[in-house]
Amino acid sequence: MNCSSCKKTRELHKLSYTDRKYCTSCLVSLLERRIKKLFREKNTPNLILKKEDSLEFDFAFFFLKKLFPREEIKISNNGVKPSSLDEQAFLLLDAFINNKTLEKKTYFPENILIEEMELLRDYIKSSNKPRFKNNKLLNELKRNYPDVLFSILQSKLFLETKSFL
Repeated sequence: MNCSSCKKTRELHKLSYTDRKYCTSCLVSLLERRIKKLFREKNTPNLILKKEDSLEFDFAFFFLKKLFPREEIKISNNGVKPSSLDEQAFLLLDAFINNKTLEKKTYFPENILIEEMELLRDYIKSSNKPRFKNNKLLNELKRNYPDVLFSILQSKLFLETKSFL
């Protein structure tokens, strides 16, 4: 079978929210473009990560190194929290359902699914497990509406720019 992007015959990765299949290099390129877009929307690339033993941290560190090879990536206990799209969607839905306010924290990369991180686990040489575990509500939403988490993130970004959150 061929990659949907480069058309080469390689080991392919199937994502749950699309019918397309990607080879590892095309999947990395896809996620790089998504992370660059996030930086353009947020306008503040902060290169200080909060240290964690999680797949999210390994993924964030790998892509920051890849996107900013000349910059030093600092690690501290109070930097940007490594996160995933699954966690961000859960936090927003939890805030709406329970009538809470969201904390004004910075997360990175908040637009990548745990599923995508796990597909690239060998590529980024990570042996850690994801910190965030999907719950019943998110699993049900993803099963019925595969790309709903991206819509929830767009809603969150819109509300942040309008200062509603």
